[in-house]
Amino acid sequence: MRSPSGGEMKRPSRFGSLRVLLSAALVAAILFFLARLLAKSWREAGVYDWSLDGWWIAASFAVLALYFPFVAWIWARLARSAGGDISFRGACRVWFLSQMGKYVPGKVWYAMGRLYLSREAGLGIVPATASTILEILLVLLAAGAVFLVSLPLWPSAARSELVWIPIALVLLALLVHPKVFALLLRLAARALRREIPPIRLSWAGLAWNTARYAGSWILYGAGIDFLLRGIRLDGASAEITLGAPGRILFFAGSAALAWSIGFLSIFAPGGLGVREASFAYCLSMHLTAPLPVLLALVARLWIVAGEVGSAAVGWRLGGGTR
Repeated sequence: MRSPSGGEMKRPSRFGSLRVLLSAALVAAILFFLARLLAKSWREAGVYDWSLDGWWIAASFAVLALYFPFVAWIWARLARSAGGDISFRGACRVWFLSQMGKYVPGKVWYAMGRLYLSREAGLGIVPATASTILEILLVLLAAGAVFLVSLPLWPSAARSELVWIPIALVLLALLVHPKVFALLLRLAARALRREIPPIRLSWAGLAWNTARYAGSWILYGAGIDFLLRGIRLDGASAEITLGAPGRILFFAGSAALAWSIGFLSIFAPGGLGVREASFAYCLSMHLTAPLPVLLALVARLWIVAGEVGSAAVGWRLGGGTR
């Protein structure tokens, strides 16, 4: 059996098979827990007068229809900066389909799926590996920046803590310096057990791509805002007294923080459970129980529906990329 790079892949050992089985059992347990939590929250929400606004919900899915191609386009730019060549159509196919790999037990399948699909699309193993690692690092940096900017909208944030925001943003900007980022890239490649040659990095290029990923988080926050506006639970939307820009920034920062925590959780495929708990905690800053848990679970269903839909589109795009 051959790897995406063309070499021989080792057959899974007994320990590896046991690890996959344990991971699968963990995923099943998490899904069971989330299903029970959703059912309980839904019963508790039954005491509210609630209704659905189809236009707002449709608008939230329209945002996803923009979000997925946008982040695929950013990844294509990263692949080109790493010396590769892939069309926007090919990038969409690779990115859309590889996203489903994060729900397979073992986080390696997401990266392996990305590399296999990239090779199929004519993108070399080196630019595919480098762009995937660059994407992970830049998304995390952008998530940190958006979270910091949203902190003034958190009721729990004390004024004494807010003075550190500019300092933290400066530190994040320093991480985007080519020399510092090259070190992060090498460390990430070593952690993923991948070998990549040195890549020419520019401060302007890294800064612009970080800004683009920050924009994707804002777009994601707008989708969450539209989704929650479409679920009317006894005036739940009115409980968030922020204006429209403030709501979107708060949701973007909350989603960025929750995603980062879920991504860094090694034993939670796709951040299942961890991301929902983190996002519910963030929502509890402005909403009362049981709404934060219910809305966090609905938001997960929303993004999964978007991922499945984008994967279907990626499948329909076929193997051609030119």
